[in-house]
Amino acid sequence: MDSLKRLEKAVQGIEKRYPIPSESRQPIIVVTHAAACIGLAKAAAKSTLQEINPAGPCSIFRLDRGQSPHWSLDHYSISNGMNGYLGHLREWGTATIPWNNFGPKDPKTGHSMYSGPPRSEVEHLFKTTPPNW
Repeated sequence: MDSLKRLEKAVQGIEKRYPIPSESRQPIIVVTHAAACIGLAKAAAKSTLQEINPAGPCSIFRLDRGQSPHWSLDHYSISNGMNGYLGHLREWGTATIPWNNFGPKDPKTGHSMYSGPPRSEVEHLFKTTPPNW
C-alpha cells in the first residue's frame, strides 16, 4: 500500500533526525489520524498489522527504543498497554469505531476490511477499556 510505504519513510525520517544513542532523551510526540497511528506504529516496531490494536479516538501508541535502534511496542493483548491505550478517556460516542482497516476492499461496502489483531481479543480489550464503553 502506498500509504504504508509513506509512513515507513516518515519513521525513517524520524530515526534520521533523532538518532540513537542521542544526547537528549526527549520524547517524540506525533499527533495524527487513525490510519497514520496504525501505519507509524507498524513501521517503527517492524510489526504486522495484526499486532497493532485498532486506533480509537485519542489512542496512544507508545514506542520505546532506549539506547537501541529498534522500537518496541506493547503486545496487543496487554490490558492497559500502550498499544492503542484508551484508559485516559472517560467515554465516547457509541458510533465511534476503533480503526485498523488496511485489508482488501469489501465487495459489498467498498470499504477496506479489518486487518488488526483477532477480533475476539480486541473486542474484550475495548469493552473493558475505557470504563464506559
